[in-house]
Amino acid sequence: MLTLKNILLHAEARYLLVGSWNTTFAYATFVFIFKTFSPPLNHQGALVISSIIGICNSYFTQRRFVWKSTDTIHNEIYKFATVAVLQLLAGMALLWVCVDVLKFEVLISQFLITIFLIIITFFVLKNWTFKNRNSIPPQHSIDKLEEI
Repeated sequence: MLTLKNILLHAEARYLLVGSWNTTFAYATFVFIFKTFSPPLNHQGALVISSIIGICNSYFTQRRFVWKSTDTIHNEIYKFATVAVLQLLAGMALLWVCVDVLKFEVLISQFLITIFLIIITFFVLKNWTFKNRNSIPPQHSIDKLEEI
């Protein structure tokens, strides 16, 4: 029987759940900063500031709830920061193309770019950043999941 407990045994499901929170949080932060401080702050400035805030939130929620990592923060933080910076640079480049070159609307562009980058980032985090995590195999019970 497919239950929420069984679904949450899989990192992909937890990533989608936590990622939904992180994405909503980061996008809301971007909108707030853009709407509050523009002008003089443009969309790129709003993206950088909201990304820094979102990256901090994302690291701690993913480490704890998605990857259930017990590795030292020191072993992961540099990899996570590298992925986050590359994601930010890709987001900035794509936002520039969409808004400044193609003349698409800022908020819709940022939303679509975010979805695209979420998918790519999952695989990088899973296979590189949190590669040495102590993850829970699907055959373990939810009781075991709650102990971690």
